[in-house]
Amino acid sequence: TSAGGSGGAVTNAGTFAVQEDGAALTAQQAFQAAIEATLTIVGAVTNAGTFVVQEDGAALTALQLIDNLVHPIDTVIGATDAVVGLGCRHQGDTVHLTTAEDDYDIVRCSNFGAMQTEPEQHHVFDALDAVGSWLILDDATANLATTKKHVLGTDALIFDKVDGSGAFAAVIDQTISATDLGSPSPHDLLQTVIYIPDLADVAYIFVRVGTDDSNYNEWQIEDAALLAATFETVIFNIGDASHAGITGNGWNPSVITYIALGVQFDGEDDALVGIIFDEFSFHTNQHTSAELNAEVSSSISSAKVDLQKINGSVIDKNSGNVSNGTQRVVLADNVALPAGTNAIGKLAANDGVDIGDVDVKSMIATAGLLHANSPVTLIDTFSLFDGSGETQIATTNLGASKAYSVPGTGRLVQICVIVSLGTPFAENMSIIFFDADPSVTIEDTSLTLAASQNITNIISLRGSDFRNNFATTKINCQTIDEQYAAITHVVFASEGLTTYDDEDVEIRVLYRRKS
Repeated sequence: TSAGGSGGAVTNAGTFAVQEDGAALTAQQAFQAAIEATLTIVGAVTNAGTFVVQEDGAALTALQLIDNLVHPIDTVIGATDAVVGLGCRHQGDTVHLTTAEDDYDIVRCSNFGAMQTEPEQHHVFDALDAVGSWLILDDATANLATTKKHVLGTDALIFDKVDGSGAFAAVIDQTISATDLGSPSPHDLLQTVIYIPDLADVAYIFVRVGTDDSNYNEWQIEDAALLAATFETVIFNIGDASHAGITGNGWNPSVITYIALGVQFDGEDDALVGIIFDEFSFHTNQHTSAELNAEVSSSISSAKVDLQKINGSVIDKNSGNVSNGTQRVVLADNVALPAGTNAIGKLAANDGVDIGDVDVKSMIATAGLLHANSPVTLIDTFSLFDGSGETQIATTNLGASKAYSVPGTGRLVQICVIVSLGTPFAENMSIIFFDADPSVTIEDTSLTLAASQNITNIISLRGSDFRNNFATTKINCQTIDEQYAAITHVVFASEGLTTYDDEDVEIRVLYRRKS
């Protein structure tokens, strides 16, 4: 109603005015466009709530209220600025939230009113709960599958190393949706869980992150820092990337589309069943430098303290050579021995020195000492073929297997073959040693599979190496270096063109025991 009006209802029975886009004008738009006058409301305006007021008691308009809450960055704080208290939901029990990814949620508070925060941020590249889009990189890897032998999630991935075509590593890889890690610090981490049944042929494990299988960074951990047949959480610092392992353009942390996990072996034909990887992830890491300027006093109630690693390497157990994983203890050398303790003398210079309760003179040195410089032992002349007592050995055939004992373990260091009587001749031959009776009879043309599986050594000799200037014998002596273990039998194998009929074939062997 305009000023001075009667207060009656305003109605319209015709057509509404519309805007350019065809939308009907609101009452406010229509009044603003049609008249240039002051409108007064005749009826009373009431409010059941409480108005926000200024210091002079005047009510704040909605525009003033919003404007007073907004302060540009780096403006001076005023004494009467309006603020809104930030609230959070009390949830002292830290539990995994069920809110869907990318949905709104409420900030949580602890029992002490502090906001729940997570100082370490992380991103899981893949939980490895399913084969999914994981692929075998080449023919050195086989049998990729899931396994219930896992640490995180519901499953893990398991695969084997097999004899591949020039490949030394068992590798699985995957193309993933583009992931932006921002700008990682050198001390941030890549992390996975691994299980390797046996480390005997393993060189190192590695992870790769990049854009494809031609452009990536690689991180490695050597076998010396790993434990066999144990689930291990392995951590790779971003700053410790392998220089040799960086391929192509390396990685771009802002666009990660490729990941790979693998184990590098010593040899192409090395094989291993049951390699397990579980969850591969990226973690930010709090970089701290701590210095204690206070006295710390504590005690340990149990004397059993287990250390897994020292200086990043698996600790030595029992005895052995000093390594990165050896913990050293400094023994005092400036304190005299307690009264009544026998001094330790120099064994080489003092015959009969008493060490504790052991008299050095009573220790008997025996042949075949068990160390690298043990003296060699001769097995004197032994007949492989008796020309007067046995039939014959035709070309490329075998002599009968005969009992021949080289005990313990060690190395064969020399062999001499003597051909005598009859009409001695010098041709190619092999001397075959076994750790069980191969049951070969004279003139056999080949070895059975069972016999072959008991071979410990084959010493092959060339006919051209025999000395031919002796009237009645042909002799071939060769220095060898062959590891052996508990030899029990020997067989002579002819590899020439002449039949042994009335000739004798004998051997003399020198060996060095190590156990």
